[in-house]
Amino acid sequence: MLSLALSLLLLAPSAAERLKSEIYKHPDLQHNDHHSPLPHTYIKKQDLPSAHDWGNVDGVSYLTESLNQHIPWYCGSCWAHASLSALADRIKIDRNAAGVDINLSIQYLLNCGGALSDGGIAGSCYGGSHTGTYEFIKETGYVPYKSCLQYGELNKGAWRERRNPHPN
Repeated sequence: MLSLALSLLLLAPSAAERLKSEIYKHPDLQHNDHHSPLPHTYIKKQDLPSAHDWGNVDGVSYLTESLNQHIPWYCGSCWAHASLSALADRIKIDRNAAGVDINLSIQYLLNCGGALSDGGIAGSCYGGSHTGTYEFIKETGYVPYKSCLQYGELNKGAWRERRNPHPN
């Protein structure tokens, strides 16, 4: 099973490039820049609760799964984990915790969002940004579920380095 996973990862760079070339903006998708009023303009400080935990709101958790970005290898993808987790949690909150959790593909973001140094807007295993993540999703119109592309702790550049850490 491990050799199958490694074989698939070896193929990832070409598959990722093919997938990236197939990404398009959905023609029926309307991109709007929404600006919400800041909370201090409509909530008084004294009206806020003294504590709040999205993991326990009247016995209901509004949080989705947590993952470890460093297993089995180091990958500096905290930016991807945080931004997609926040988005998935927001979807769960909006749905009032009903239905199956939405778990978005962090690996898709690593493979197709692009390293900042390569002209991408999201990032790689060497860092990235939440704003780049949301901009990438806005530009492409979607991010698939993790069942479409499981997290492999690697982006295509990091995989090449693991295969040949000393190219000279």
